[in-house]
Amino acid sequence: MKEVEYIRYLEGLLPREGYSIIDLNECLIDFVSKYRAEVAELYEMLQSATHEIFKAPVGEESPDLFRAIINRIHAAFQQNQVPVLINTGALYGTGIQNIHIMENESVMKANLPIIILYPATHEADRLLFLGKQPASKYRCMIIE
Repeated sequence: MKEVEYIRYLEGLLPREGYSIIDLNECLIDFVSKYRAEVAELYEMLQSATHEIFKAPVGEESPDLFRAIINRIHAAFQQNQVPVLINTGALYGTGIQNIHIMENESVMKANLPIIILYPATHEADRLLFLGKQPASKYRCMIIE
C-alpha cells in the first residue's frame, strides 16, 4: 500500500507540464487487451520462452510490450517532459528489465532524465527487484 501513497504524493508534487507519468501496469493491461489473441497464441508456441511475448527478439517486428513502453517514453521526451515510470512491478516475469529500458537508444540519447519508481529492497550492497531478483544499479541514483 505504501507504493500507492508514494505515487499519489508524486502526482501531486510534479507539475503536469514538465513530467509524464507512465503507468506500466496500465501499459501491460492495454497491451494484453489489444493483442489478446496474439498473446494466447504466442503463449502456446513459446512456452519455454514466454518472455518473448512481451519483448520480441532483436530484428522481429511483432508488437511487443517493451516497444510500447519505449514509444511512451520517447513521446514524453518529444514533448520535453521527464518520463516517470510507475508500477514497474508489473514487468516481473515479462523478460523486460530496468537495464533494457536504461540502455535503449531513446533513453540514452535523451537530454532529460528518466525517473523510475522501482519496488526493490536494498540489502548491504545488493538491490533486489521486488525483493527477489538481483537488479542493476547501472546509471541510477537510489533514493531511500
